[in-house]
Amino acid sequence: VKVGLLELSAKAQADATVGGLWVEVDLLGLQTGAQPPMRTATLSKGDGKRPLDFALESELAVPAGSAAERALSVALASTVEEDADVYFLLHASAKTGGQARPPR
Repeated sequence: VKVGLLELSAKAQADATVGGLWVEVDLLGLQTGAQPPMRTATLSKGDGKRPLDFALESELAVPAGSAAERALSVALASTVEEDADVYFLLHASAKTGGQARPPR
């Protein structure tokens, strides 16, 4: 899994309440319970002159015979496209008093 560049909209860039940003990845729920979940580092939104680079490159182990392997096999064999959806969730922490409040 790779998560790279993100270019914020002008509205998001101008929003003074937005502090840090990070992305969590949901791969068919395969990493449910994983500690920590698959996520990028938290980045400051910067000055908007260049895209944010989350630079995440990660692998998820899928042991043979595991529930994760069965779920992946079902998703890949399905004729319903949504059964194999991967979700990238963009999160933002709020700034309080000029400082970014860290994610919980």
